[in-house]
Amino acid sequence: LMLKGGAEGVYAGVSLDRGISFALKVIDGSQRAAHFTAVAILQNFKVIADNEISQLKNYLAPQLLNSKGHVVGQLRFKKE
Repeated sequence: LMLKGGAEGVYAGVSLDRGISFALKVIDGSQRAAHFTAVAILQNFKVIADNEISQLKNYLAPQLLNSKGHVVGQLRFKKE
């Protein structure tokens, strides 16, 4: 598995053993959204093992903080 993040919310990844690749661009340039989406894609295609998912909790459900450090929201991956 290889992943590469870029500037302005760009992310690309490839899993050679699974024959899967992806590229994404977050329109507003948010790296937080790009990380979240990349991990969600890998989870959806079962590239990440179940025991690895818990280690990526901060990427799958990051808390959104205000300027005082208070939690004001959270990103979540919704499986359909």
